[in-house]
Amino acid sequence: MAESAEHIIRTADLPVSAWRNGRGKTREILAGDNRRLSLALVDQPGEFSSFDGFTRVQTVVEGELLLLEVDGREHALEQYRPFTYDGGAATSAALPTGPVVALNAFAGAGAEVFVLILELSKKRPLPLVDGQYGMLLSGHGHLTAADGEQTLAELDVVVGSASADTAVAGRGFFAVVTFQDA
Repeated sequence: MAESAEHIIRTADLPVSAWRNGRGKTREILAGDNRRLSLALVDQPGEFSSFDGFTRVQTVVEGELLLLEVDGREHALEQYRPFTYDGGAATSAALPTGPVVALNAFAGAGAEVFVLILELSKKRPLPLVDGQYGMLLSGHGHLTAADGEQTLAELDVVVGSASADTAVAGRGFFAVVTFQDA
């Protein structure tokens, strides 16, 4: 995990690697025993990698529409609308409006994951606590923490802190990913 400040992961600085099945590219933000967070470029139709034993929450963060077929049922994923499904399910994608970038959050046994898309405010900073990760999806934002203030670029990730002194303000859309023990 590459951090340029104590609480910020600069996604653009993370290495790009291939999916497990080699059909796409990803930037891994967090990888633990039962928690994973990544940003995936979906630029061709086809099968997704299987993550058996994980719950998966997928959110289109760039692009318009991702059509997923999960265990034979089609689901239309529009931008900024999280979709939760079984990571081990047979999943394939179609791209009717072109490539997309998707935020993927995975929780394994003993953990849960939730994704919420919020609109940032300049006047009401959004606090992030331990177990939370926030990604600036669009617009502009800044992080205020005990170690100072940092400007966020789009797709930068803020890591919450146990002391609850981490807050984000600005204008735009922001994804909050919360991991917790089940």
